Amino acid sequence: MPPLQLRLDPAGFHDAYVTARPFPHAVFDGLFADEALDAVLADFPQPQAINWVSFDSATEKKLGYSYKEPLGEALRSFMFEMSSAPVLEFLERLTGIEGLIPDPYFGGAGPHQIVRGGF
Repeated sequence: MPPLQLRLDPAGFHDAYVTARPFPHAVFDGLFADEALDAVLADFPQPQAINWVSFDSATEKKLGYSYKEPLGEALRSFMFEMSSAPVLEFLERLTGIEGLIPDPYFGGAGPHQIVRGGF
């Protein structure tokens, strides 16, 4: 898979991000190439494919990734690139939050999935 390229400049979205309601957020169409996202989707593990961490509480019912489980090449590369300096700088410029750091274990920032009945 070719290196991930952010296809938008966050500077033009900062004001819309900070004034969005009911909380600051942004929605981007075309941020990544469709081919890159198709490869990630094809690599995304099914619920029974790996040993997911199960979250089941009043606020969440989902499956989360454990860094001990292997990931396919496309998904692994995507996760590493999403933790890279260019992506963190993009998010800093978008949000105005300085000093963002990645999640090297992909616990909170890694793959998660919600199966039927989850939230």
